[in-house]
Amino acid sequence: MLTKRNVWATILMLGCGLLLGRAAAPVESADKKVEAKKKAGSTRFPADTVEVKLVDGKATQDGELTGDAPLFGGFRYRVFAVQLEKGKTYRFELRERGDDAKFGPFLVLEDTEGNQLDSANKQVAFKPAKAGLYRVIATTARAGMTGKFTLEISPETDAAALKEADLKHGISTFGSLAGNERTNLVRELSKRFHDKGEDLTAADFQLASRFALEAEVDPALARDVLKDYIKTFGSASNKAVVAQAKRFETSLRYVDLLGKPIDITGKLTTGKEFDLKNLKGKVVLVDYWATWCGPCIAELPNMQSAYAKYHSKGFEIIGISLDRPGDDEKLTNFIDKRGLPWPCINIEDSRKLANRYKVAAIPHPVLVDQAGNVVSFRARGPQLEKLLEKLLGDKK
Repeated sequence: MLTKRNVWATILMLGCGLLLGRAAAPVESADKKVEAKKKAGSTRFPADTVEVKLVDGKATQDGELTGDAPLFGGFRYRVFAVQLEKGKTYRFELRERGDDAKFGPFLVLEDTEGNQLDSANKQVAFKPAKAGLYRVIATTARAGMTGKFTLEISPETDAAALKEADLKHGISTFGSLAGNERTNLVRELSKRFHDKGEDLTAADFQLASRFALEAEVDPALARDVLKDYIKTFGSASNKAVVAQAKRFETSLRYVDLLGKPIDITGKLTTGKEFDLKNLKGKVVLVDYWATWCGPCIAELPNMQSAYAKYHSKGFEIIGISLDRPGDDEKLTNFIDKRGLPWPCINIEDSRKLANRYKVAAIPHPVLVDQAGNVVSFRARGPQLEKLLEKLLGDKK
């Protein structure tokens, strides 16, 4: 049986890529009474935010989840923003206020681009990889709950929590670690999961998934990690964890494509033939998406910005639409209305491509370099800009 925490962990992980054929959960408009702050680019929690000011690293902020608070998958939430310093470890604690004992606090941490950094029941210890503004989403463990709460932020002092925060910090900065540091982190995580044996939880899976994603900067290492995790998590007693562990098998297939060419052909929505090979010498984002996919649509402004900045330097985008069969007119109308400047393969041929490469969830961005080889499956949000700067930044 899924615990409250497991339910949220599953929802948040699925939020990273909607299963094909499922519509995005509706999100209510932001509460106009909350002090306006900027919205995050691709967050699953779009809402105006309240800025929390730290004094000596501490702050206390009261709030309330009411019936008109915005929704994510049936969960009411409020959003706060706080400026954090690099190298310091902070404790975020969410507590209910008042007499409603049924109110179960749950909090989520994001950066300003909407990338999820951590989540937990009631409290999180977090060590930011860089100084900047971070988002704190105050919500509940069960859908539909409302009530008053207090968010408290303070320096973390507990030794066990500090160690856990350091481990997660190592995962988030894995790409910048030296070879021996990477090896030590891999061993530490592997030992942690092996020692738990059959008692692995959804939280363990979430941590392993986060690391497996970061490990893709070293494809050979990522393959070893994923093979290990497939066996380890496949032996868990929790059936939900075993089911989720099949995602590692999908990730392994994707990692095996890194550094190799892919075959993308088909008819565009305009009727013209498309062949990725004709774009050799260009950097191409192959974007599996759909008009019904909320995170896909949220990413479009970021893609349009990158296209405007790097197109003249050799950047192209090709859409692979996983809209439902028969929705061709809806797709072309959406493209025209949004003014998307890049082409899109029609629905019939897009489905064939998704089946060929076993694309199980979207958004699914595939970045291809000038030689026609896959270099990343993480080209979303700020990561897209970083990759394009690396591949095209020196071109005039």
